[in-house]
Amino acid sequence: MDLVAITSLGTMLSAAVTALKDAKEVAKDSSDGELKEKIGAAYDTLLELKIRLYEYDEVVRQLRQELETRNAFVGPVEPFSYVYRTEDTERKSPLCPKCFQTVPRVLSYLSAQRKNGVGINRGCNQCAWLNYETRTGSTSGDRERHYWDP
Repeated sequence: MDLVAITSLGTMLSAAVTALKDAKEVAKDSSDGELKEKIGAAYDTLLELKIRLYEYDEVVRQLRQELETRNAFVGPVEPFSYVYRTEDTERKSPLCPKCFQTVPRVLSYLSAQRKNGVGINRGCNQCAWLNYETRTGSTSGDRERHYWDP
């Protein structure tokens, strides 16, 4: 349901509430208790419906915002599970996967590839996450090593 449909539905509900208010005013002068009770119940139900409509409108706005945010990024992309902005079609500037998964999301770019004695790596300046993209020479064990490891 788009915003125009929700707005027109809200306008129709407002008109129905106004008509029901008018009927309630007419029923006040009536001595028929059952009629007054039925109009009061219809009025309450219509107001509850109006409240729910506004709640659903808020949910739709939040979902659209989440969808726009989700479409702004591509990833994780193999082989290193990097995440990229959609505009980065050449995949030259990966975002830090660790920072990207935090709540609230932090957008921090990884460094350019750096070569050292262990291999070629990229690191995050925000959280110090480090990933070796290639390794040269032997290391103790198969696990990923970080600059803070002894």
